[in-house]
Amino acid sequence: MRRRILLLVAAVTTLVVLAFAIPVALLVRSAVVQRSERSIVDRAQSIASVVGYGSPTTSAISNYRTSVDRMPADHHPAPPSYTMCRAAKWPSCPSTAKTAPT
Repeated sequence: MRRRILLLVAAVTTLVVLAFAIPVALLVRSAVVQRSERSIVDRAQSIASVVGYGSPTTSAISNYRTSVDRMPADHHPAPPSYTMCRAAKWPSCPSTAKTAPT
């Protein structure tokens, strides 16, 4: 009789632990997927803003992509500024941006 009670206690304890652990594991998995998707979207938008801003050369795009790849996943880079555009010596920078004093 004692053995049956111990098996029952072990079975109920196992079920309670599984009933808690499975939903927690699914929530953690979902959070990891959302975070990685957001990181990918942020990096893609960052690179798209460089490509769409003026007419950067292939090497300027490659350099910017390399710098974005080195950033931590939770860092969201800002779009390039007029100063960055000029510093990279892109052939065409927007003329509506304010020029830096010389």
